[in-house]
Amino acid sequence: MKTNLVLSLMLFVTLQLTAINLPANSELAYIAAPNGNSLTTKVEKATKLLTGKWVNTSIFSKGKKDKRSARTYLKYQFKKDGTYVKLMGNRSKEVLERGFWRISDDGAYILFYVSEDGTAEKINATQFAKITKLTNNNMKIAFALDLPVCGDKVNSSFREFSFDRK
Repeated sequence: MKTNLVLSLMLFVTLQLTAINLPANSELAYIAAPNGNSLTTKVEKATKLLTGKWVNTSIFSKGKKDKRSARTYLKYQFKKDGTYVKLMGNRSKEVLERGFWRISDDGAYILFYVSEDGTAEKINATQFAKITKLTNNNMKIAFALDLPVCGDKVNSSFREFSFDRK
């Protein structure tokens, strides 16, 4: 009797949470999410797809090839252990950024924890990028980029950048 009451109450709460359309980032929404279509599955899928090396295909232009893009580069390597390396530069200057990464709980963002020396003790900034497309071979993420490298300075507002898997 007690077990049936608990199960009935859980079912009622689940149906009520589903009916009020909680935002995806709500902790209670995880309870109502059906198995197989849960946010955890979305996060795991995004994490698996993102892991690997990515090369930017259009730093300067919005989707179009540009002569400066051949001189200037932006690369990411997302490792399985939760660390990342970001390499940006051109023929005369290179900037290396290291830290930790993870997918946000709603699966919509990459969270970057920038570290001076690649250790958790020296995290000095948190950044994010909105995932707008993520497949086995292509990725589009939106973020603000400041790339001060030898006259090819890219100061962008929050905008989308395209990457191909290397």
